[in-house]
Amino acid sequence: MEGPRSEPWRTVVDALRTRACEEPDDTVLTWVDDGERDGSTLTFSQLDRGARRVAAALAPHAQQGDRILLVYPPGPDFVVGLWGCLYAGV
Repeated sequence: MEGPRSEPWRTVVDALRTRACEEPDDTVLTWVDDGERDGSTLTFSQLDRGARRVAAALAPHAQQGDRILLVYPPGPDFVVGLWGCLYAGV
């Protein structure tokens, strides 16, 4: 997997951070409510900021490599939480 400037990404976190810097307003996720109508959307920058917040909240409670249980209803918040765990290394 390579970045837009042909720089190799080492991790998926590197890939998201690169996209958040280079294409911040592009949509990365569209959640479809009830399988019929668009619900929420997230841009690369919104996902990056949310993941950083989750990672910062986890930092005092978890160490890299720890296991985390995500308890979210289906939706964009789960995606942000999952990426926050990846950012935190848990």
